Amino acid sequence: MKSGSIITALATLGVLGAFSIDTAQAAWVRLPNNEVRLINLASSQLPQTALESSSGINNAANLMHEDPTQVATLSAGSSSAVIRLSSQQYVDFVAINNGGVAGAATISGSPDKKEWITLGQVELDSTSANSTVRFAPLQVRYIRIQFEATKAGAINNVVVAGAAESAPADSGAEQASKSVNAASAIGGARAIYASPSPANLGQKAYDLNIVEFPATQQGAYNLVYDLGTSANVKDVALSYTRQPVNIKVYALDELAEKKDWRGKLTLEPAVLESAPVTATASDTKGLGRVKVNIPGDVSARYLAIRIQPVSGAASALDNAINNVAASFGFAGSKMVAANNGGFTISNVFVGSNMSSQQYNFAANNALGFGGGEGDTQDANPPAPDSLDQADTPVYFPPLLLGSYDYRITGGLGTGSGNNNNNNNTPQPSTIVRNNPVIIRVPTAPEVSPVTP
Repeated sequence: MKSGSIITALATLGVLGAFSIDTAQAAWVRLPNNEVRLINLASSQLPQTALESSSGINNAANLMHEDPTQVATLSAGSSSAVIRLSSQQYVDFVAINNGGVAGAATISGSPDKKEWITLGQVELDSTSANSTVRFAPLQVRYIRIQFEATKAGAINNVVVAGAAESAPADSGAEQASKSVNAASAIGGARAIYASPSPANLGQKAYDLNIVEFPATQQGAYNLVYDLGTSANVKDVALSYTRQPVNIKVYALDELAEKKDWRGKLTLEPAVLESAPVTATASDTKGLGRVKVNIPGDVSARYLAIRIQPVSGAASALDNAINNVAASFGFAGSKMVAANNGGFTISNVFVGSNMSSQQYNFAANNALGFGGGEGDTQDANPPAPDSLDQADTPVYFPPLLLGSYDYRITGGLGTGSGNNNNNNNTPQPSTIVRNNPVIIRVPTAPEVSPVTP
């Protein structure tokens, strides 16, 4: 029998998954450059971004905390939270990084908290690291999450994304006064090596620090970050597939990279084997989150993270299976789930410091506020209930979507954004339409466009 036929036969029998090529000793190939990345619009580090309201959630503000070990907790039953974004933003992606909640969640969006549009629903699996919702782009100011939990647990945090993206903030010469997540788009750290190669490489979730590793026999999952410049690292926090793990962190000033025969940069795994370990931590209970405190004042250009699942330890899924088995009279029997799903990191937090001025400058540019050097935000920000629109409204013909009529509202004004005078004086002969919003209306009366 030819080798191809053997492989086909094994696949048909369902045993091909038992065989894999051990790539532990193969050189890692540098990941594609992703200098500009999507930002998490629900991060409390962004200007004017905050928890608007909540019900039935303990420490609800932690839903917006970038450190996944700072969790919000839910009891069984109904609960909800409303997140206010910095301004009207286009969104098309929401991820709930789960820390043990079972049930479901409904995601809705609104420009003004008056009209809510359901964006999607998602099942929450207590054994899954995260649940994501994708939907058509919609411009909103508020995101509402309604939980129906059948099992109490923690939510590590929530990620909201759309069109807003950012390159790393300029490190500048100013004092590093703001505590930031260096692994965020604005923070500047970029993953340059991952082993095994992530299954979702190039997808939106990967851009937002959600890394889906395939199943592997090499015994560890590895990430190497380039911080962009030598930076102080205070701690590293991770959330991931709920199972016991050991974490090692390496702070490195340089990497011994080499070019392969194709001219691509590579890194030998032996580099980490011989490098001194900077800090360690263990998640012995399989909570799916852990923080690694970096001792002393450590500065490094590169940061490597190695996650080693504890061999033989029961995962959250194993425990769930055994609980079900016990309910059917199989108490005392040891049942272990097949590890066919790989390993997911649902969030990466690298605690560091950055110039507050430079961070806000980059954030404002990403969020569409613009502004010259040193700008941080509008001195008179809109009230939470107001729409970010120009003074002159313009109505466009109705859109027929399903059984409802929708109108696109917005504003017309003159100007070209920043004029480098920081006085908001518009430039002549330039027409811009600001912040269109899709709203549902009960009827569709005939109206004519308003001429500014």
